Amino acid sequence: MNSMTRIQLSTIVALLALFVGLIAIQLTNSGYLDSVDPWTHRFFTQFAESRMLYSDTVIIHNGQMQQPYLTFMRTVIYLLTQVGQIDTYTLFFYGSLVLRAVYILLTFACVLALTRHATTALICGVLLFTSPYFIFRSYMTFPENIAVLFFLGLILGFEKYRNSNKAIFLILVVVSLVGGAYFHPKSLYISGFIVAGYLLYFIVNVEFRKVEYTLLSIIVSLFITLPIFPNLTSTVSAVVIDNVGDNSIWGSFIQGDSRYLPPGVNDYIQFIGYPVIILSMLGIIRCVRDGIRRNIHLLFMLACTFTLSLGTHLHIYMPTDRMQAYLYIPLVLIASVYLTSYIKRANHISQFFLLILITMFALSTTIDNKPWFALWHGEIPMSEQINILMAENPDAILEIDGDAIFMSVLMQYPDRICVPYVLEFPWYRPPQKDSIPDCSTADYHLARSNEPITGYRILANYDAYFLFTRLDTAR
Repeated sequence: MNSMTRIQLSTIVALLALFVGLIAIQLTNSGYLDSVDPWTHRFFTQFAESRMLYSDTVIIHNGQMQQPYLTFMRTVIYLLTQVGQIDTYTLFFYGSLVLRAVYILLTFACVLALTRHATTALICGVLLFTSPYFIFRSYMTFPENIAVLFFLGLILGFEKYRNSNKAIFLILVVVSLVGGAYFHPKSLYISGFIVAGYLLYFIVNVEFRKVEYTLLSIIVSLFITLPIFPNLTSTVSAVVIDNVGDNSIWGSFIQGDSRYLPPGVNDYIQFIGYPVIILSMLGIIRCVRDGIRRNIHLLFMLACTFTLSLGTHLHIYMPTDRMQAYLYIPLVLIASVYLTSYIKRANHISQFFLLILITMFALSTTIDNKPWFALWHGEIPMSEQINILMAENPDAILEIDGDAIFMSVLMQYPDRICVPYVLEFPWYRPPQKDSIPDCSTADYHLARSNEPITGYRILANYDAYFLFTRLDTAR
């Protein structure tokens, strides 16, 4: 058995070990499936009116809930849960496991194509595997994380094309651009940064034929997205209108929301982790030493995503954690540049100890670091009890007040949900009629406070949630 075969076998064994660890983390971390985003997509898919490839409107007792969200993910959820009869929780749990495995493989493939060094690719797979984002967030915003897979596919296609001059790899570029557009058009600006980075590389390195083929790939991608093009353009433009500038919708809406606070150094450490930050800083130095022309695409992508991650410092009102999740991609790629330069000078024993050291250091600084927003664990049992009560009392009406309104996505009878206000809840739309049904006589009242309500008594309490029942209907 020659040395190359031994290296290949060791890489396969190491990848298998990563997948075993992946399963272990998934099995012990299922509580973090209690996030509002996947259940929101499930809610609108299950109860909404269909519009092209997605659903966005659910009728409730005193109006309707509407959340226009162009994503093919809702169609996938519908096919798997409604047609395929797969339990929603099971879908998110095992779907997450599959997504994480694909993350590792795509990261490995991207770094291998960039550095042509399997050990570096393996270490970068470990960096992803041990990152706070990967452990605590990867299944909580389903369409966004599927979009990240397409971003990695886009990088892989360009790296293969850059190194081989074979235009056939641009098929992967087209697939990734189109996939990202259909699954999460709100984050297409990341695809734009990646494409612009490689176009800049081809121009600076006087490879104009590749510029032409890349532009042709973009045109083909736009043609394939024609069925959703009007919605696509409005969705992408809405990102700027809704999130950029103090006069934007989110600029005024998110006052006091911790997810939009200006990020500091500790936020980067918490979201990204020490190993990637340290190695990427060394990687930036290495990129400059190796020549900016050679690494200009990586530095450009890093500059763009880092600017986004600064968030409210620049009056860009997008959740800090999501922007830093996108920043993670170029950080790992740039870290791989330094890792490759180090590994080429190290023997196999040194490489092995480096891998172990990075894994232990990353896990020790990540495993107790849970920065991600998740629902209170009481929301699941509370919603289960409410659904039972609503099933036993077919005429009962539930009023949901305050922050508890987000639990509406866990309800199985949305037509009996009553929202007591209009302007404070961005999903809610009043009915197209003169009078709005009164919530004051609702049979049940759900709130995040045990403050007494006249005519009601507390029926159940889970964590911060309190369910009140009207005295004349209490059993």
